[in-house]
Amino acid sequence: MTVGCDKTEPPINKAPTCYITSPKNGDELVKGEIKMISIEADDADGLVTEVTIKIDNIGVSISLSIPYQYQWNTTDAIPGRHTISVTVKDVQKAWV
Repeated sequence: MTVGCDKTEPPINKAPTCYITSPKNGDELVKGEIKMISIEADDADGLVTEVTIKIDNIGVSISLSIPYQYQWNTTDAIPGRHTISVTVKDVQKAWV
């Protein structure tokens, strides 16, 4: 007779991945133009549920489905450098 308890570990959730496809690093900002911000996001072991776009650390858009994009009206943008960042969450709440 063999007795024992089977222990199974839940699979480890892989974090999603993302790439900002537009604009590119070093692109110039032209005040008054509409600048399209485009994101590619994927999750190898699940689904992307949310993509948050930030400009200069201020959330400007939350996309819940493809396409992950934001049209930035730069009319009120301050001249100089700006930072665009993205947070992506998956169905199991992993984020990158």
